[in-house]
Amino acid sequence: MSFCLNSNVFKDELRDAVLLVFANKQDLPNAMNAAEITDKLGLHSLRQRHWYIQSTCATSGEGLYQGLDWLSNNIANKVQSPDRWQWQPDLDKDYSVRSAYNHLTAQDSVTLHAADSLI
Repeated sequence: MSFCLNSNVFKDELRDAVLLVFANKQDLPNAMNAAEITDKLGLHSLRQRHWYIQSTCATSGEGLYQGLDWLSNNIANKVQSPDRWQWQPDLDKDYSVRSAYNHLTAQDSVTLHAADSLI
């Protein structure tokens, strides 16, 4: 069995994104534990990334809420950080987080219609 992270994880645009990995099927006798999966995926090499691995059993739901709680808390922390609006615009698409927010919270129909292209 081979293990690798999707190459998108290493893209510069995602450098500030948090990463949650579910170590599923922990109810099976031969399942690798979270530490083994961490090693196989090389998660420790993601030194500049905030990541977390959660042992889970999807059939019983064990561990799912804990992982989602971690994700929710870490996304909330990013949203509340003072530099959340300092992200650089996407030069290829000519929009930024601030302009997307302005479009999505606008009251006039022209701007709201333009926001459809952001979704």
